[in-house]
Amino acid sequence: MILPSSVSKRKKAEKELFKNTCIIESDEIICKLTKSCGNYLFTAVTEQEEEVFVSIPERFRNAFYFSRGDFVICSPLDNKKVKGEIRAVLQKDDIKILISKSRW
Repeated sequence: MILPSSVSKRKKAEKELFKNTCIIESDEIICKLTKSCGNYLFTAVTEQEEEVFVSIPERFRNAFYFSRGDFVICSPLDNKKVKGEIRAVLQKDDIKILISKSRW
């Protein structure tokens, strides 16, 4: 059974996750998810070919599936093991726009 509050929370999280993400802050990084490590952790490869751990924020957990090969925008974290937190998922259209803006 889905409660009305959980549906509205999921819709709000969906808008935030899949919104127009062509604006990337200077400290944020683009990563490609390579491997699920369980407990909301993924191994990802950054633009500099560095392999890091990224986490899924609580508001996206149990609401969306992330798969290998997805490109995501990550906000940096001050943690030794986990280097970033997923802020948004890049769609094909977003990737094309970022390439045209020379941000990729």
